[in-house]
Amino acid sequence: MKRIYVLGVIIISGAFLSGCLSVPKPGSVERIGPEQAEISLAQAMALQDKAVDRAGVLKSIAAFEAVLADDPENIEAWARLANMHILLGAAYESTVSAKREAYRKAMQLCVQAMLTDPAFAAEIKNGAMVWEAAAGL
Repeated sequence: MKRIYVLGVIIISGAFLSGCLSVPKPGSVERIGPEQAEISLAQAMALQDKAVDRAGVLKSIAAFEAVLADDPENIEAWARLANMHILLGAAYESTVSAKREAYRKAMQLCVQAMLTDPAFAAEIKNGAMVWEAAAGL
């Protein structure tokens, strides 16, 4: 069920993305041990559960970004970070431009999540559009 939910968010977001990607270079992020990354993910998820206002959402976003700085292959963190940006845009941004920016950021984060899949990443590298490469997920 979780995989279908994440895949649905990713495909829908990918359909709206124009193809502009910002992909971290391999080796450009310092790694930590998997035990530490899981603790950070658990802490970020706890912050997400407690996010009941704009400040809480921003704190949760910062926590998921910290998890991804340590573990850029963590698809769960990518998907949850994207969801927090959607929540930010839907519930806490008041201008159309701020909402648009939050949604665009969420779409970019969904693409980052999909790029953790080697086949998808290879198709993108070979010039496929996001929605074309997503068909193989």
